[in-house]
Amino acid sequence: MTDKKFMLLLQLQQHIDAELLSLQKSVDSAAEAATHPEAKPENKYDTRGLEASYLAGAQKERVGELKAALQLLKNTTLRVFAETDRIGPTALVELEQDGQLSLCFLMAWGAGYALVWDERPVLTITPQSPLGQALIGKTQGDTALVKTAAGQREYEILAVY
Repeated sequence: MTDKKFMLLLQLQQHIDAELLSLQKSVDSAAEAATHPEAKPENKYDTRGLEASYLAGAQKERVGELKAALQLLKNTTLRVFAETDRIGPTALVELEQDGQLSLCFLMAWGAGYALVWDERPVLTITPQSPLGQALIGKTQGDTALVKTAAGQREYEILAVY
């Protein structure tokens, strides 16, 4: 099981690597736009260069966040959960909600990434998300309740890996 979860972790790292590469290209473009001779203000109301500079700064900050997250993921120790163990970080959880099966991978960082495990889709969640909050501390066989804008959803915890 640890090998399969390790593959999920590698997939998550690959997603972040790809995001970093794309974002770095955007940072470079924004920085170039901010310093390009055509970005020089034509009058006191022309803020193109200033706006490009702000964009480059924000993107550079995001690059730093992603690099830190990638380092965190590289240092993550995966845990194999027994049937009676409480759900915590690195748990792969199989859920059933209204007849629909789903898998989620609870990570300290990296919510919303789509991964694949045994040809099944897996969504990454964090303990800060509503579903993550509902799952923390639960065990296989428990029910997790999540409040949404559409009402309360009930998830049955089928398995924890």
